[in-house]
Amino acid sequence: IEGYEFYIPDVKAQAGILKILQRIADQEEAIRSIIFALEECLRAVQLNAFKDSSDVGAKNNCELGGGWINYQIKDILISPPESGDSVSAVDKDTGFYVLNLNCLTRHGFQTNGYKPIEAQKFSRELRLSNGDLLVSRANTADLVGFAGIYKDELERSAIFPDTMWRLNVKENLVSKEFLKNYLLSPCARSQIKMIAAGTSGSMKKI
Repeated sequence: IEGYEFYIPDVKAQAGILKILQRIADQEEAIRSIIFALEECLRAVQLNAFKDSSDVGAKNNCELGGGWINYQIKDILISPPESGDSVSAVDKDTGFYVLNLNCLTRHGFQTNGYKPIEAQKFSRELRLSNGDLLVSRANTADLVGFAGIYKDELERSAIFPDTMWRLNVKENLVSKEFLKNYLLSPCARSQIKMIAAGTSGSMKKI
């Protein structure tokens, strides 16, 4: 780059540009704050929908009021939960990815990390599509069972790890979005924590 030339504006112009950049940064921070507030508002609505589902330990199911029907999870699945694949990440970007476990949060699915993997290790059968319902089957006691609906605006070629399940739901009985919200509710979280097992204090499994 020894012979490369580029232009630098004068100091006065630089000051003007910096003011514009600072306003953009301030707007970006304000938008982040709004998004966080909306996520917390949505979370409150989700929790309120299941606010009467308490005393799980005593009743072994949730009292959800009139018009609700109790189902076991096996009754609303078309097929058994589909397990992902444990694939080692590589340092280079190959265009093929496996999700991080921390993509599933208390707010649902977040694009918190895609780990690149070798192309030959990519399983076409496990490729994720927007709208797939995922559940973490192994994590810490507080995080195991987190659920989320996969959405990737970039439509990357990604699979899910063996610490997650993909659920194929009978949507004539329950929508994936509703089931996700239920699985994230205190009622379901209590039941999941009760059935999660394992000798390791740092990793529990369903």
